[in-house]
Amino acid sequence: MLDMLTQWQEKTAAPGVSLTIDDGNRLRCFNRGICDVRTHVPVGEETAFQLGSVSKVVTAFALLEALADRGLSVDTPVVAIAPDLKASNEYAFHDVTVRHLLNHTSGLDSQYWVDFGRGDCARRMAARAVVATPLLARPGELFTYSGLGFLVAGYLAEILSGMSWEEHVSTTVAKYLGPHSVSARPEDILLRPSATGYVARPKPGEVPAAAARWYAPLALSSGG
Repeated sequence: MLDMLTQWQEKTAAPGVSLTIDDGNRLRCFNRGICDVRTHVPVGEETAFQLGSVSKVVTAFALLEALADRGLSVDTPVVAIAPDLKASNEYAFHDVTVRHLLNHTSGLDSQYWVDFGRGDCARRMAARAVVATPLLARPGELFTYSGLGFLVAGYLAEILSGMSWEEHVSTTVAKYLGPHSVSARPEDILLRPSATGYVARPKPGEVPAAAARWYAPLALSSGG
């Protein structure tokens, strides 16, 4: 496994990589490289990495569990779970289902950056702002990659679980990966080793470029 990681690292020029495999009996962690090209701290089992859009998978997992606990399905209309999210225009949002959110066919635009601070109501306020924008198409008509769909999915998970998305995800993921497996709050990450994110493969002889943003608005964390 380490040989495979070494080959991938050489091919991509990524400074560091960590891979964890669950074989059904135990978690096995394989690490290669460094956390940061400036400090050269090696990647270890406790190193935190930026999830980016991989958080969509985490959100989907948490939401599906919450739906199952309530006897609901992915074909449940969004407004049946969150009545405060009303139709905004001629492309009726009340036709959007959970399935539409998770498979990127809700019609929601993704080119919309929302930041409502870090309060407990941040994701609720952001979700309401998102559904007030015009849809690109009727639900189910068009596939368009949408981080905002997962912002709304994160809000639904909050309603169904009675917890914030951060608390809910930490609880559900921790059942399988252990405590402190995932966090959307930078103060939690500051307490453990973390890897710098890099955005592009460098040219030969150049140092990788660090990501301009290390932390996105809290409301967007459920979609990365």
